[in-house]
Amino acid sequence: MIGLRKALAIVSLWLPAAAILSTWALWSGRLPGQLPTHWGNSGPADSATDAATFLGWLVAVAIGAALIGTILLLIPMSGKWEQRAIGGITAATGAFVFGMWLGALLRHSMSPTRTRWSLARGSFRP
Repeated sequence: MIGLRKALAIVSLWLPAAAILSTWALWSGRLPGQLPTHWGNSGPADSATDAATFLGWLVAVAIGAALIGTILLLIPMSGKWEQRAIGGITAATGAFVFGMWLGALLRHSMSPTRTRWSLARGSFRP
């Protein structure tokens, strides 16, 4: 039997993947084909990736981190710090991936010519 704290930790590991998939389901009709995925030192986005490809990579990393974290949290270990570190590292990985997803969806520059994408409009504008 696992305790409540460990169960909540395991559930929280799966939240980034669930949030990415649910926001994709809600917004997929309004998303452009390309999402900003790289920002240089100058500020505006200088690279974009196909939205479905970007989603696939982020979901795969989020699910992989959650699966690894869940398995390692369920394996009995000698000390509590090992499990806490594993939970923290995998949670941070999931949070980072979720942050990348939200960062690509929010209003950011798409090119040095200051092309922007607006989630509210679901389109690019100069």
